[in-house]
Formats: sequence, structure tokens, C-alpha cells
Amino acid sequence: MSKSIVLIERVDQIDLLKGCIDENTVVVSLHPSVFLELNKRKIPCQNTLHLFGIEGHRTVQEKTNEIIEGLRPLLSNMKVENIKHAFEKTWVFYFRFHLLYLLSIGYIIHQAVLKNKADKLIIINEDSLIDSAFEKKYCLSEIVKEYGALNNIEVGYTKKRLNSRIKKPNFIFFKKLFSRIIFEFQLIIFKSKFKKKGFILALEDTYSMPDFLNDAGQSIDQFFPVYLRVKSSKVRLKEMMKGESFCFLFLPSAAKSNTSANLQNKLEICILKINSYFNKNPELLKISGLNLSTFLIDYIKNTLNIKMHSLCGELVSLKRVLDIAKPSKVFSQHCLGLGYILGEVSLELGIPALLISHGSHVPNANPIAQYEWSIHSHTIINSHYPFVSVQTPWAEKFLKMQDNLTSIPINTGPLLTINKKKKEYNKLKLREKIFGKLSNKNIILHASTPKDWNSFRPWIYETADEYVRNINDVITAVEKIPGVYLAVRFRPDETLSLKDFKMSLVVSNCYGIYDEGDFEDYLIASNFLLSYSSTAIEQSLHYNLPVIQYEPDGKYEHIKAEVLKYNGNHNISTIYSVMSQEDLRPALKWLNENHQSSNNINLLWSEHTFNYKNNMNWLNKMDLTKS
Repeated sequence: MSKSIVLIERVDQIDLLKGCIDENTVVVSLHPSVFLELNKRKIPCQNTLHLFGIEGHRTVQEKTNEIIEGLRPLLSNMKVENIKHAFEKTWVFYFRFHLLYLLSIGYIIHQAVLKNKADKLIIINEDSLIDSAFEKKYCLSEIVKEYGALNNIEVGYTKKRLNSRIKKPNFIFFKKLFSRIIFEFQLIIFKSKFKKKGFILALEDTYSMPDFLNDAGQSIDQFFPVYLRVKSSKVRLKEMMKGESFCFLFLPSAAKSNTSANLQNKLEICILKINSYFNKNPELLKISGLNLSTFLIDYIKNTLNIKMHSLCGELVSLKRVLDIAKPSKVFSQHCLGLGYILGEVSLELGIPALLISHGSHVPNANPIAQYEWSIHSHTIINSHYPFVSVQTPWAEKFLKMQDNLTSIPINTGPLLTINKKKKEYNKLKLREKIFGKLSNKNIILHASTPKDWNSFRPWIYETADEYVRNINDVITAVEKIPGVYLAVRFRPDETLSLKDFKMSLVVSNCYGIYDEGDFEDYLIASNFLLSYSSTAIEQSLHYNLPVIQYEPDGKYEHIKAEVLKYNGNHNISTIYSVMSQEDLRPALKWLNENHQSSNNINLLWSEHTFNYKNNMNWLNKMDLTKS
């Protein structure tokens, strides 16, 4: 019997299914919110759990690795003046996410066809997504169409068309003009205030950077913070009015015509080299019969080139700021785009600049995980900043494993992810405040980092479907263990709302969802942290909170730990791993019965944390130059 498959990645696409599907149609949901809505409408559907899995993670990662490393040498000419690493790393960052999306979707389509023995694909009839007059992103429909054509599978279309929103060129033009005017006005103020005067320059005010600067300011002469970008504009504007800081609301991304034309020539040469490489290696660009070369070249021309020109404009704007006055110190919480340029320019000009990562960095023996974290590090900890903050022993080990480390490491202890004053909080009072009558239970705090297909990193992160499945596994296990309560920390985003998330979880009184309040307060108030992969793991260990790593597929272990099995002998530890769903309930039951309060156990927390003091003596090391 003939079977059809239709893939849905957005809730607004579901309306177009009416009249286009029957009992022989298999509807595949690519996201939990879509899966939930399909079930609410009583439309039979599948999610990606049985279509992607371990082999999906491995196949997509290995193929991406091969393609990226083949392309990297072809990007060497992409630079502006002496700045080149920022362009290459930023280009690879965005290109890689797009490549991972294409490979993942291609793999899922193929598995759906094979496992359902389908001979027809149905496409949601919609316009290509257009984010600007120049930038085009291939939508799912075009990938499905290409797969069908290359694999001789019939392709049908929904009768109705879903129109995408298009940003008008005039809006983009006036937005750029407005940002230019504001920048020029602020530059005049900046020049009058900072000419021949020292100041501290920070990339942006995210990830507790203002709190860190307040602490650092007590040890720095002529301390005055200046932010290149701001998220909390109201707070920073109040500070500016009081004369406590200065922030640039906009950093224009348009460069002079000759600079832009020179970069465009280099970008066109890169495209020619890449096109030639793709033509010589046709099998490299294929997954499940789907050839990605056309998609990728189009993305480079219409999206990446625009990003590179914007980066060039930000470089020009940054240099205008630095031409007015040289900062005494520079701090940044990441090195992507402008963040990387800030470090590379500082290195060139001899400005003491420190990169302080807001992420987790641990060495891993698994080659897939090792490569993923290495690539991840290029935009967050391993860059061309003069100095890099080493906040944990794990980060120190990780950096020693990285090739071509340029930055001078400085052991600082945690700067952005840990509030040192909170380690002295009263745990019992905090538990009562947050959990009330539940504070007498053993509380397991769940925090993890799910990724949708547009920002997916295979192996080291869960897919969105895996994230929901894994939490439901934990709920089912905790429900059968008296005296244990699960607190699920959740961050709503554009793809998964709090309402949808709640409805995606099994119904039980053994857990609650928490999306407000300081995350560190929850760490202090809990008995365990449970996670797949997250910065929260290292944060937890800093607060002497034991960690449970849960990975039911058994492929990834963030930190090597005491593995808990349903029939094994176990040792008390700072960190545990549960590597299958079968082992989960026995493991949690054993922990509930055997793991006493960490205050009463002589555990080696020093393996995870530096014995730091509440001072900034390490700042002096930034004044030393390389000999």
C-alpha cells in the first residue's frame, strides 16, 4: 500500500494539512511543540526519537567534520587589514550550524522514508523564508523537494500556501541610517569624555559582566566601564545619566566603499575555491542521496557574505572607538563576531584583553565529543585574545589539549558563572523560601541545554525531543521513590513556550517547573543537580552540589564519573553518571538512601574547583607583556 510522509517543523504549518492527509500519511514532527499540537488535534504523528538517535548524531557529526576541515584552508584569504581569524571563525560558526541543519534534516527524511516504506513526500506549500532583501534561508520544503527528485520519490504539495513574512528593504535602510546617526552622536560624546583618559572596555553587559566589573573596579585605578553593546539598555542608560558608565547603543555594521569592495573580492575568490572543491568532491556533499552543494553555495552568497560585510563594518566602528582612547583593560565573555575582533585587535595593538568564557569546558576522551568541544571553543575560550581566564581545573586541562593556543592562560577562579558571596548563603532558609513544604525532601534540580535543529551540536547536546524524553524518564523514576522531589529549571524560548513544555511532560505531583529567580539560588537549595550537558554542571560542583549525568542512549558523558547501574556496587562521589533508562530508578533510589549531605562527606571537590580567594590579584598579570 502506498504511503506518504509529511514533515512539520512549525506549528503554523499544521493548518495546511487539512484535506491533504489520510490514514496512509505519516506525519513527522520535528519539534516538541509541533508534536504536542498534532496530538491535541488528534492527528497521528511521529517525532524524531526513532529517526535520529545515536547513528544520526554520529553520521551528522562525522560528515560535518569532514566538510568543515576540507573548507578551512580555503578561507585563509578572507581578511580585512591584519584581522583574519575573526572572519574565519565567525564564518565557520554560522556555516556549520546551517550545514548541521541540512545534514540532520536530510538524515531524518531518509530514515522516515525507509522505516515507513514511503513512496511519496508531501511538501508544505510556502514561500522561501526571507529575512531581508538580500538574505534567503532554504526552508524545509525545498530540502524535501530536492530529496524526492534525487531519490525518484513522488512529491506532492498542500493545496494552500503559507506566506512568510518579508522585511521591507526600506525598513532595513532606515534602521542602518538610524544606528549610524546614534553612533556618530555617541562618538562625539565619547571623544569629549575619554580623550587621553583611561577606561575599561567590555564587549557587552550579558552573563554577569557588570557584576564582575564592579568587583574588578575596586582593584583598578581610573576605573570607568564602557560597553560596546548592551542588552539591559534601561539599566545602562540610568548609569550613563549618573556618570557611572558609558555604553554604545549601536555599533554600525557598514564599512567604507573601498574597504567593502576589497572584502567582496576576497569573498568571491573564496566562493570560487569552495565551488571548485565541491565539484571535485561530489560524494562529500551527499547524505542519503541528497546533494547539499547548491544549498550551501546559495547560503554562502546570500547570507554569509552579508554577515562578513557586517563584521567588516563593526571592525571599522571599533577602530574608531579605539582611535579616540586606548582602554587600560578589555574584557569579553565570548569571541564570536565582534567579540573575536575585539580580542584580535587588542592583540595587535598591545591592549591587555582578557577573554572570560561563560561556558563549560572539559576534556573528553571520546573523539566525537572532543572535536565538538574543540570547535565550540573557537568562539568562546580558544581565540586570539592576549589573555584567557582559566576558571576551573577542568578548563585548565581542556586548554592544555587545544592546538595552537595563542592566549596566555591566567588562573582566576570563576568570574561570570559563580557568585562567590552566595556560597555563604543559609541553605535551609533558601530551601524553605523556594520549595516551601517540599524542603524536607531530597530535591533533584534538573537543568540542561536542549537545541532545536537550527542551533544543534550533535552528541554533546540533546535534541529538543531527547530533552523532553529524558525529563519524562526522570519524572517516571522519581515518582516511584518516596521522599524525592524533582525541580525542573526551564528557560522558555521562541521554539518551546512554558505552556507547551508543561503539556509535553507526564502528569505527576513529584515535580515542579521553575522558570523564575536566580539559578544559583536553586543550586544552593537543592540536594543534587541532574543534567545531560550544561554549564550548570560545573556551577553545581563549585557549590559542592553532587551531579547526576543522565544519558539514556549511553553515548556521552560530560565529565568522567562514578557510573551507577541497577546491579552494581557503587561508591560515594561528587559526580555520577546514569547511562541507560533501565538504570535510572535504581540509581536515584540508591542515591536517595546512601548519599548523605555533602557537608558530612570527605569528597574531593578540589578536583573540580580552584581554591580561590575573593580578590583580584590576578589582574596584575594582565599588565605583563609577552617576552
